[in-house]
Amino acid sequence: MLTFFGRGSAFADAHNCAYFIRGKELVLLDCPATAFLKLKHASFLPEIDVIRILVTHMHCDHVGGIPLLIHYAKYVLKKPVKIMAPSAGVAESLEYLIDKIEHCDNSGYSIQTPQDYDADFLAEPIYTEHVDALGESYGYHLTVERKDIIYTGDTRSLDDFLPYLQAPATLYSEIATFDSGVHLYYEKALPQLCALQKSGVQVYLMHLDNEEKIRQMIIGTGILLAPLAE
Repeated sequence: MLTFFGRGSAFADAHNCAYFIRGKELVLLDCPATAFLKLKHASFLPEIDVIRILVTHMHCDHVGGIPLLIHYAKYVLKKPVKIMAPSAGVAESLEYLIDKIEHCDNSGYSIQTPQDYDADFLAEPIYTEHVDALGESYGYHLTVERKDIIYTGDTRSLDDFLPYLQAPATLYSEIATFDSGVHLYYEKALPQLCALQKSGVQVYLMHLDNEEKIRQMIIGTGILLAPLAE
């Protein structure tokens, strides 16, 4: 259901960014700068009329490409960008980044909070724990074409997502081989993810810090790496 411009964590060459297309609308889950560089060369972009961005949190490897995309969409594509913030607090931070720091033309974008979402699919923010100093971080429960998708964003615990994880839902989960305390460390997370896979939830892994090691760990489990755009 989701395709990825990149599935790497903060220090990777291609940062984590998923997308899907509904008719002539492109929906991005976050927009790092590495994703913007790939998006502007995407073959489908000329057919898109509206670009949406679902934001999980304010780390630069998740929002660093948003101002670039707004500028590009405004001056080159002549298309609107609708940013779906998960909360009023994140919306305020986004407005500061886009308006006060990057000085984007305010006619080129809008920022919506959950009560204002006007998408024709369900997007329910799920508050989750990531980095204490950051304050707010979110994943999403998406219902697109009657399919349930759970997207963790950056998190250090699956607990907030478990109520949504019943078959035949699809889970896109981060995982880390380095025990930083702010991401899902594989020694704890992998048994949980394998149990979910066995229960009928299809699990895809993203935000990877060591892709080859993770690829080896999931052999025979049915768990897959998040699919990359060609």
